Amino acid sequence: MWERQRVIRRGAKERDFRASPIGLKRTIIVATLPRVQCHDCGVVRQIKVGFADVRRSYTKAWAKHARQLTRSMTITNNKIKTVQRQFYGIRDREYFELLLYSLHATKYALVG
Repeated sequence: MWERQRVIRRGAKERDFRASPIGLKRTIIVATLPRVQCHDCGVVRQIKVGFADVRRSYTKAWAKHARQLTRSMTITNNKIKTVQRQFYGIRDREYFELLLYSLHATKYALVG
């Protein structure tokens, strides 16, 4: 039958985890994680938390948020590069900036 592993408490350590932003504010979760020592083998470890992967300083939700931002930034950067190629040599900097700002509001559809 399964026997419960015996552990010895060895204090606690405070850790910071970067979380998904709230609005435009950076969010950090401060957690006090207990350290435990296995009675049989003597290994000392921190307990695992469900909201973050092992050896990471950010939460799973923040990782998902960062992946979504990366996808949208890639699309935006590609649009900017296309406009730069189309308007190469134009000296009106203000007009070029207005074009870039308008990209954000433009919706594209697949044709064909």
